[in-house]
Amino acid sequence: MHKKAPLRGEVITQYKATSRADLKAIDDYRRVTLELMAIWANAPQLTAVN
Repeated sequence: MHKKAPLRGEVITQYKATSRADLKAIDDYRRVTLELMAIWANAPQLTAVN
């Protein structure tokens, strides 16, 4: 599944789940990305010092 994904232009969230393990892996990836986006959205903004 993963080896041919770049050739087909797919990212992990577009994979077709064929087993329970696939579903869990896709869900884990989505949870991690949501958590990272929440952290980045709430991170203090750095300002440039000139």
